[in-house]
Amino acid sequence: MKIGVGLREPLLKWVLQHQLPINAIELTAEHYFDEIPDYLIDIRRHYPILIHQLNGSLGSCHRLANPQLPQLKRLCDKLNPAFITDHLAFTLSPILAPPSSLRLNQNRSLDHCLKGRRNDYVSPSKMIHFLKQQLIPAALSQNHHPVHDDPLLSTLDLPALQMGHLTPIPLTPAFLQRVCTNVNRLQQVTQKTVLIENITYHLQLPGEIKEPDFFNQLCHQTGCGMLLDLTNLYVNSYNHGFDPKRWLQALNPDVVKQLHIVGFQQHSPYLEDFHNQNIQPPLLDLLQFSLTHFTPEYCIIERDANFPRLEEFVDELTCLRNISAQSSQS
Repeated sequence: MKIGVGLREPLLKWVLQHQLPINAIELTAEHYFDEIPDYLIDIRRHYPILIHQLNGSLGSCHRLANPQLPQLKRLCDKLNPAFITDHLAFTLSPILAPPSSLRLNQNRSLDHCLKGRRNDYVSPSKMIHFLKQQLIPAALSQNHHPVHDDPLLSTLDLPALQMGHLTPIPLTPAFLQRVCTNVNRLQQVTQKTVLIENITYHLQLPGEIKEPDFFNQLCHQTGCGMLLDLTNLYVNSYNHGFDPKRWLQALNPDVVKQLHIVGFQQHSPYLEDFHNQNIQPPLLDLLQFSLTHFTPEYCIIERDANFPRLEEFVDELTCLRNISAQSSQS
């Protein structure tokens, strides 16, 4: 298993100077839609590239996310990533009944409306209330609209709310087919295998399919794989009271192709995945357990802020490499 990092500005110097014990790099797609800097070409010569998309909105049935598909394809053609990854979520929703209390419009994200500033903390109770009252009903209403066959065209001429937040979908057969359609189109346009990531959620939506089986069926029907975010899984298990190891055992062994891991943060009584902490022992234990069931090709530290000193970060990467080596020998 190759160990890597998500490329962020504070890590760029270390990566370009080869100071980190890594053999893979993950890029955030949206960061490079406007311009593909020369240093990415240099990085591509030394490391396999993974492209991680944030706003593909694979849970949407309309084509609100399509304006970025040509940009994503251009990035893939230039860098030839091993995989494209996205989330089991929607991030775009039509504004069918704009929530006047937040005065949303198509130029304002959910983060902006809820936080005022994007770096402020949004309480789970506030997020749950907004999801229940506004976003989920609007998104579910998309079922009444047809889906266009052309993946590069927009089906609906509706103003789009860019939520700035990965919002869960109901785990139902109808939503499974919606996501399958979008994943198939994404793979068709990019000619790359897509991996779908499990997200954290404060609100559990009703559905007939258990989450691991949803991933099993999605991968079986589309030929995609899974990006298993161990931190997201652990945070959900803590916040919602289930056993993460039993959750993992319900996944088919061949679906997991990549892992994400990063430390969580306590905001009592919840855990949060702010991507700004060192990896804690419970996550390392979950990683070791995962590697007894799956053979992922990549494991990426997805750190976004509060970066440690170089020596500390090297130690964390070395720890992951050692766990990987031990699992391959057993």
